Amino acid sequence: MSDSTTIARPYAAAVFEVANKTNQIELWSKFLSFGGALLQDKNLVTLVNNPSVVPAEMTQLILGLIEPVSFAQGENFLRLLIEKDRLTVLPEISVIFELLKAEAGKAQKVDVISAYPLSEDAKTRLAQSLAQKLNCKVTIESHVDPSLIGGAVIRAGDKVIDGSVRGRLQQMTTQLQV
Repeated sequence: MSDSTTIARPYAAAVFEVANKTNQIELWSKFLSFGGALLQDKNLVTLVNNPSVVPAEMTQLILGLIEPVSFAQGENFLRLLIEKDRLTVLPEISVIFELLKAEAGKAQKVDVISAYPLSEDAKTRLAQSLAQKLNCKVTIESHVDPSLIGGAVIRAGDKVIDGSVRGRLQQMTTQLQV
């Protein structure tokens, strides 16, 4: 778990609680997603990390950028992040919020990275199998990474199943070095 995840998790949980109580999950989701996307821009991150930029100026800039999806509670949340020097974790907050949203809806997005493209039949069977193990509805998002050589890596939230040939070779190498 990275430091940004450790920092972002309590913020995401608090925002999700507020969003759930006020029945504004979709509004917050859009807001956090938009803000998280903004903070993916390297130039903006450089500006945010610049100690010579006054927090009031940063607040005005960020609120201006996020205006298309802005609302009062969201603006207050951004002010808090700026005040606590936590604005750069907004993308991670957005990701965790989406995980909490999926968990609350008893649905989970599962990333499957395989050496070769998965057939629709394989995706369906895998989704059914994972749905039973995770006790929720599963949607599969597949990606191809030829460096895996064979097999697949499955990521469901913070759970990772590495069934790739590359992963097995790495495990064998580690065991042989002991």
